[in-house]
Amino acid sequence: MSELPVDAVRETFLRAAKAERPVVVVAPTGSGKSTRLPLWLCEGANRPVLVVEPRRVACRSLSGYLATQTDVAVGHRVRF
Repeated sequence: MSELPVDAVRETFLRAAKAERPVVVVAPTGSGKSTRLPLWLCEGANRPVLVVEPRRVACRSLSGYLATQTDVAVGHRVRF
């Protein structure tokens, strides 16, 4: 996997997510928010991660991509 801008804040993001408080991530388009953050959350979560995208096509495309990255069927680890 190629390096994306959000990769630099992985540990900071995971610490914030473990605090069980809302986390708001603001970053430019293409920085890796949709493709990296759900996978990071799934690595340490014992529950599903819900990802919401504003457009159906983007959501379906992202779900397929993340499923290939985790080698599981769509809807098992990350739900859309």
